[in-house]
This record gives sequence, C-alpha cells and structure tokens, in this order.
Amino acid sequence: MLKRLKEVSCLAAPIVAGNLAHNLVSLVDTWMVGRLPGAIALDSVAALGAASSVFLVVFLVFSAITTGVQVLVARRVGEGRKEEAGAVLTNALVLGLVVSIPATVVAFLLPGFVIPLFVDDAVTRDLAIGFLDGRLGAGLAALLLLFVIKGFLWGTAHVRLDLITGLVLNGLNLLLNWMFIFGNLGAPALGVRGAGIASALAAWLTLLWLLMMLMRGHWRKTYALFRARDLGRDIMKRVAKLSWPRALQGLAFSHSMMFFAIIGANTGKLGLAASNVVWRLAGLTVVINMSIGAAAATMVGQALGRGDPEYARQSARAAGLLGSSVTFVLALPAWFASEATTAFFLDNAEAAALAGPCLALTMAFQIPDAVGIIYSRALTGAGDVRYVAFTEIIVAWMICLPATWFFVRTFTPGSELLGAWSGWAVYCTAWMFAMLLRWRHGAWRSIRV
Repeated sequence: MLKRLKEVSCLAAPIVAGNLAHNLVSLVDTWMVGRLPGAIALDSVAALGAASSVFLVVFLVFSAITTGVQVLVARRVGEGRKEEAGAVLTNALVLGLVVSIPATVVAFLLPGFVIPLFVDDAVTRDLAIGFLDGRLGAGLAALLLLFVIKGFLWGTAHVRLDLITGLVLNGLNLLLNWMFIFGNLGAPALGVRGAGIASALAAWLTLLWLLMMLMRGHWRKTYALFRARDLGRDIMKRVAKLSWPRALQGLAFSHSMMFFAIIGANTGKLGLAASNVVWRLAGLTVVINMSIGAAAATMVGQALGRGDPEYARQSARAAGLLGSSVTFVLALPAWFASEATTAFFLDNAEAAALAGPCLALTMAFQIPDAVGIIYSRALTGAGDVRYVAFTEIIVAWMICLPATWFFVRTFTPGSELLGAWSGWAVYCTAWMFAMLLRWRHGAWRSIRV
C-alpha cells in the first residue's frame, strides 16, 4: 500500500497543482472584483456567485471530452500502443473544433435565458450576464480544446506539462484581470465584465502556447501527433461514446443552479454573496480530489491495459486514502476560523458572518465527498462511465434538492442559509456510498474500451 500511495502521490501532485492553478482563475476573479469601490463590489461578488453555477455546469458538460480522451489514451498506453494514443488526440481535437461551433452559439444565448430564472435583482442579473458573455461566449471554444489536450496529458501521465499550462493560464488571467477590471495599461475599466473577457483571452493565449509545445519533435515522434492519415470516424465515435455520459453527468449538476435559486429565494443578495465564497473555498478541496481521482483514473486505465486489475484496485484505494487525508488537513482552518476565512473574501461583515458556519459545515462533509469523487474517477478510468453519470442524476436531483428544500424550510429563521448547505452535505454523503458500493461490486474489471 505504501508503494501505491507513493506512486499516486507522485502522479497526482502535478495534476493537483495544475488544477489549482486553473481553479485560481475563478478565485482570483472573485477576489479582484471584491476590491471594486463602493456598493458595486457586493453586487459584483453576488453576480459571480450566480454566474458560477451556470459556468460550472457548462464547464462540466464540455470538459467531458477530457474523460473520453484520458480513458482511451491511458488504455492504449497500457497496451503499449503509443501511436494509437497520439491518434486519439488528433481525432479529439478535430471533434472538439466541430463541437465548439454550435457550443459557442449556445454560450452566447444561454446566460440571458438562464440567469433571470434565479436572480431577481436587476443589477446582479446584468453583471452576471455580462461576465458570462465574455467568459463563455468568447472563451468556450478555447476551453474545449484545452480539455482535449488535458485528457491526453493525463492519459499519458505527462502531467508536468499540464501543471505548467495551469501556471501560464493563471498568470495571464491575473495580468488581464488587472487590466480589464480596473482599466490599467490603457485597457477600459469594465469591472466584472472585464473579468470574463480577461479569462477568455487567457484561455486562447494558453491554447496557442500549448499547441506550440506539442509541435516539438519529441511529442510528434513518440506519439505520431497530428497525422492526417490517422483521422477516422471510429476513434471519434469512441471518444464521443466515453464522453457523452460524463457530459450528461455535468448536465445533471445543473441542480447547482436550482440550489442557488433556493438560496436566492430565501436569503437574497447577502446569501448569494456568502454562498459564492463558500462555493469557491470548498471548490479548492473538490479540485484537489478530482486531481487525485484523475491520477487514479490514469493508473487504473493503464493497469487494465496491462491486464493487472489488482494493481488498479490498490491504486484506487491509495488514492482514496490520500484524498481524504489531504481534505481533513485543509478543513481544519474552516472549522476553527471559518468567519475569519470568509471575511478575507468579503468586505461585508454581515455576509461574512452568514458564510462562516456554512463553510465549517461544508468542509466537514468534503471528506466523504473526497472519497466519492476519487472512486467515481477510478470507475471512469476503467470505462464505467454510464453508471457514474446516471448515479449523479439520481443523487443530485432526487436527494440533494429535496434535502436542501426540506432543511431551508425547517431551520429556524436566520439559519436558512445553513439549512441549504446542510442539503449539500447530504448530497456528498450519498455520492460517497454510491461510488464505494459500485467499486466493491467489481464489474469495472472486465470493461473494454
């Protein structure tokens, strides 16, 4: 077990760092718009809270292609067929370009339709739509292609380049945010809308840089990248077959928008602003555990490609132990200094006071969530993508939302926000049990991709 734990840690560490860098894009957006002058700061943070749930659903749906690419590439590398792994990337990039055309059209239209459904305040609504117009409308195509390349890097275990990519993206976003939010270096001061534009520009520039890296001789020689003769419907169909359940799972996560709608209806602008900070901070542990899960998925996929399911089982167990331990350590500040932690991101004392208890509760239940996330990724790495997707639908819509509504209604006046996040805690626990039971069943051992 110690050997597997070390292997998982070595593979997961660069993925964790890279994904944290990617996640910091959203956290930096929140922190920087929170420093805008006057009342616009609270409106802007509340707008990001509303926009974040929409962006997260879109992110999860279109990042599904990462799963399809990673699963196929890891299995082919395990089988010793590296040129076929490279062909997966080539075909997936073409597939991503095709999908990005209608996706961009939808991304321009979606915010104006969805945001008014759960944001009543006109100022918050307009700011959220402005942010998403830039973040999604202008940047979704670049994100989609970055997801494709990420799946290839994870599947081949070349995770250091993914780490560097995350650092490049975050550095560019920080600079461009400073320019377009506050109007520096001759750029217009666009506030929260500028944060969306900055993130989109950062994604495009990072994509161009990453493609230049992959054009180097080592990559093209080892994996035979970008050969026109490798293009074919069969590989694209395989990528799509493994990706669509993950996209459906991401769509099921649209329950997060309903979750925020319940919060907005019962706690107003203060509750949305407070929940945005809780969402961002808890999201850090989610990103870490998704990263550890990605390492587990690669190890499981490559092990099954070699015909070694026992190695796959040990890898998943070690990853689960690592993730729950790291989450426990990260949760400690939230338990003992929750209000001080949230106050760092919220200048409004009332909003910070609301967010503190919710953060403490949410971080406690991030531990079972960690186990659920990691084992879901291990199942995905084995190709058991449909079970994971349909279970997400059941847990999100049939357990999380009813529990959230129930607790909001039964908690004492003034504690409705804590009631809402109690519903999220139920969701995390149910997700963990569903993934553990499936893994113990063992059907994943015989799945072919």
